[in-house]
Amino acid sequence: HEEWGTFADHGKNLSAPQACCACGGGSTNNFQANPNAKGLEPSPTPTPGAPAPTPAPSPASASVRKTWNGCECKKSWSEADLSCENYCCNPDGDEYGNWCFVKDVTCEDSDWGYCVPVGGNNEHGGCTDLQGWADNEGDGCWIYADEGWCKEDGTPGAGWNKDWGMLDDYFSQGHSATTACCACGGGNRDDATPKEVCNNVPSWKDDDGDGCDAYEEFKWCTSSGEYGIGWHEEWGNFRGSPTAPKACCYCGGGTGASGGGSAVASGGTTG
Repeated sequence: HEEWGTFADHGKNLSAPQACCACGGGSTNNFQANPNAKGLEPSPTPTPGAPAPTPAPSPASASVRKTWNGCECKKSWSEADLSCENYCCNPDGDEYGNWCFVKDVTCEDSDWGYCVPVGGNNEHGGCTDLQGWADNEGDGCWIYADEGWCKEDGTPGAGWNKDWGMLDDYFSQGHSATTACCACGGGNRDDATPKEVCNNVPSWKDDDGDGCDAYEEFKWCTSSGEYGIGWHEEWGNFRGSPTAPKACCYCGGGTGASGGGSAVASGGTTG
């Protein structure tokens, strides 16, 4: 809380950004704070009668929740004896977790869907967002990616307002988005680890015109070729010739060393 003052107000010789690994300091950094760390100076002594400083403008937090298919949830909804007042809930104890009714049925192709967790999907191919990271305004990596606040080279994206300052101004927990988020050029990357290559079947589309990228993005399948959390059972079986579990690496198929191309989803058609 800002009313607690600065980090320096609570340290004698070192403050948390210098002493603690989780805050960007620690022994591996010779107990030096990150250059973008905040609160290294004690709070100024207030001048009697001086007006409170005007807070700097900041990005608006994107609080609206979405489903795995990218559709906005209704904030309040109810059906029979089930209800929710904060977008995503699990009033019936569903084994797959929180869900919601959506604002646009045509978007979801259903009136409900499972919710993307708070913090979003942190896996992006060979990169994983820093687990649990949020900036000093409470916005996580998924918001930076979804709102286009940054680019993969670590510079501000098309959705970033220059009046908000720099990305590093929102440094938190030892990181800014440029080191915590894959979309901003950070995250935990395994680029140095040689991997077997799997290739999707070239130009593959299902009967509705959706390709392997859609199956991965919307979690329509699992790596074992089963139905994913984004797939609605009322949609029926996987469609296409071949089906996604044979054509798409993400679904357990594809061609190459990693993709055996033999997985078939439960209840799916093999084409």
